[in-house]
Amino acid sequence: MKPFLITVAISIGVTLNLISLFLVAYFGEFPLPVSSTQFHTDWHFKSLVTQGDQIIGGGYSFAEARDVWIRIRLSHEPDLDSDPTGEACSPETLEKIRAWFLEQAASPQKIFGVVTLSEGSQVDKTVLNDIANLRCKSPERSAPIIQRLGEFPQGCSSPWILYHQPSHFYYERSSCSN
Repeated sequence: MKPFLITVAISIGVTLNLISLFLVAYFGEFPLPVSSTQFHTDWHFKSLVTQGDQIIGGGYSFAEARDVWIRIRLSHEPDLDSDPTGEACSPETLEKIRAWFLEQAASPQKIFGVVTLSEGSQVDKTVLNDIANLRCKSPERSAPIIQRLGEFPQGCSSPWILYHQPSHFYYERSSCSN
């Protein structure tokens, strides 16, 4: 009888723990990291990654949303003027977006703010500091991206876009609830 009771207790305990874990993950908006290797299957970036190389990026997926950024060297110049999403950036918005991408793409990546995972990218630092050659599109006036990377996205707005013509580097942050 004792082995039976132990088996029942373990079964009930494991089941309750699994149910609790699923509820916390779903309702707690638990973020899962996204790597640049996943962009080939991402619904938003799938066609973009076939247009260039040197792809880096990251971000987070949630149960019902995602917040992802990418940097890619395009083989052609995008037509940002005909893109209906967003508008040309003001100098203040350009600086805000440029600083954000400098932090994400050019700074050393750390886990828990202590352990360095990768060195910073000197190429991205050079490109993002060449303000004279950066073009920017953003929904900042009408629908700014307000959350920090790793927080659940607030609504679905047009992406932040930076393009550096001499290097053909294209940066985009897409924050969109599904």
